[in-house]
Amino acid sequence: MRAGNANVARIRLGLALHGRAAVELESLGLTCDSAGGVTVDPRHATWETRGAVDLYVVEPISCGGNRCLSAVRLPFGLIFIPRSDHAL
Repeated sequence: MRAGNANVARIRLGLALHGRAAVELESLGLTCDSAGGVTVDPRHATWETRGAVDLYVVEPISCGGNRCLSAVRLPFGLIFIPRSDHAL
């Protein structure tokens, strides 16, 4: 996934979930050596999924009254898909 705003051109956040798993991203803070910190608001960032997009559901949700980003690993299907069904 990538996020972008006025201060941060591109950030790539890698996420791999195995088994029954979910992640909720409420905020993301970044600090650089040559500049101050910046906070990326997940509800205003542009998110792009890459890779095996059929294995996850990525969507904005409500987290305690705030908007956040949710990534949930889908259960295994019963149909063999060569590009996503392989041994690790």
